Amino acid sequence: MRAAIGLVAGALLLAGSTAAFAQPAVGAGGVADVAMANGTAVGTATFMQESGGVRVTGQFKGLPPGQHGIHVHAVGKCDAPDFMSAGGHFNPTSHQHGLNNPQGAHAGDMPNLTVAADGTGTINALLKDASVGGGAGDLFGPDGTALVIHAMADDEMTDPTGNSGGRIACGVIRHTGTAPLAGPAAQPSPAAKPAAPAPAAAPAAQPSPAAKPAAPAQAPAPAAVASPAALPRTGSAPLPVDASLPAAMTGLGAIITGLAIWRRRRPS
Repeated sequence: MRAAIGLVAGALLLAGSTAAFAQPAVGAGGVADVAMANGTAVGTATFMQESGGVRVTGQFKGLPPGQHGIHVHAVGKCDAPDFMSAGGHFNPTSHQHGLNNPQGAHAGDMPNLTVAADGTGTINALLKDASVGGGAGDLFGPDGTALVIHAMADDEMTDPTGNSGGRIACGVIRHTGTAPLAGPAAQPSPAAKPAAPAPAAAPAAQPSPAAKPAAPAQAPAPAAVASPAALPRTGSAPLPVDASLPAAMTGLGAIITGLAIWRRRRPS
């Protein structure tokens, strides 16, 4: 019983993962940074996957006022000055051009971009036959794709371009979160030579193993202050304190004894 339940659960998980792999993920997307031939940026457009196709939204500035054809082109390359490197309109379904053409439209066709007097404009359109998650209409196919703005309005009927005139701005469509293509790295001038490396600093001199640092000089000991009793008396040799007093008493006793003897012997 447990084995049967495990097999059924595994089959359901496999079926779900296969279906998820086959369908493009809703929310997947791309972005295009659009610029004119002189490199001036004019706006950014985003490409988000929806259940019915790819939603294109964009904001632009610095463009000539009026109506301008705007399309996704079949090659992800925007080489100035004419942007012809972007190829023709993105058309994986091999239809004719124009949203109003009975045989159309191209997968990259959109309504005209309306630019106000101040040079600003917005776009919000759905590319029904496009995808950013794989399939025949994948915008990230082998050649990539680009968003191109034209000089004039698109008549939405004439195949293959809608008579929308020259290409005035272009931006390569790239995956959201990736950096735009960088220009070539600057090369150093042939006359410039790299600066010579600075010489390494000489190592500090090490003391000789035989040499020993001199011992620090000792401060002289303070002179001993003599005790008043030990100072010498005037006219006499200095006597230590412990010997002067008994000697004086002995001398005084001898004098007294001598006087007593002298008195006894003196005639009356």
